[in-house]
Amino acid sequence: MNSKATSRTFTKSFSYETKDSGSTARQSSEELSPIPDSTEVEQPSGSIPEQMQFLVGEDTEQLSDVTDPEIYSTRSSAAKSRGSSSSHFFVWFSRIYPLMRNKKVRYLTVVNTILLLINLVMLLLMLALLLNQIILSFRISSIMYDQPSPCIFTYEPWSPCSASCWDGSSNYPQMQRYVNKNSIVQARGGDKPDCPDDLHSRVDLAPCNTFRCPTNLSQYPFTQCYYKDSLKESSDGCYRIRNIPLDDRLIFMDANLTENCSETECGRIETSLF
Repeated sequence: MNSKATSRTFTKSFSYETKDSGSTARQSSEELSPIPDSTEVEQPSGSIPEQMQFLVGEDTEQLSDVTDPEIYSTRSSAAKSRGSSSSHFFVWFSRIYPLMRNKKVRYLTVVNTILLLINLVMLLLMLALLLNQIILSFRISSIMYDQPSPCIFTYEPWSPCSASCWDGSSNYPQMQRYVNKNSIVQARGGDKPDCPDDLHSRVDLAPCNTFRCPTNLSQYPFTQCYYKDSLKESSDGCYRIRNIPLDDRLIFMDANLTENCSETECGRIETSLF
């Protein structure tokens, strides 16, 4: 009987040890397995707090992302409806709302809006000017090539005269002018002749409207002697006069026009006549 009891006790203890070893092996295998058990998956997760706690310090108001803790409430309804348009708007508004409450950000927003409007106006003006230039260029090109036109150019102003008066011996005073190179427009259309090749260096000459240069009376020589009275001949004396041309000129009277001849010169008149 004792042997049977002992054997039963040994059998039970051995079975218990076998069960304990099996449970230990199963527990160690579960700890090593990275895949969670189905019972652990079905367990409810921890509760999410309705509102996050914030520690407000000295510089909290100056920060743009920590100004109002009410925005950072982690509600489960927002997480569930994230796929809809309202959830996207809520997330965007929750991110932008702290910036809207900051005064500096509001000031910068107003300034940026004004600058944006100014840039848009300037852009529109530039586009309008560019469009205007394009239209003008097309119109000018159509006018230039559709209508035939001859060679067109202008002269520069006349130069001063080469002399203020004419001395009677050299060439008459002249003035000249050159072609304005910036005003040359070539002929168009094919019906008119082209501009001359030497047009850039062409010079136009014209006489100056000047009088003869003034002279002194002393420059003109005396002529031969003449009787003062042809009836009295040499008894009344003789004279001679300066040889002045008959054209129009200005003469300064710096000397006498006539002078008396000597008796010898008067006697020569008689011999030359007879």
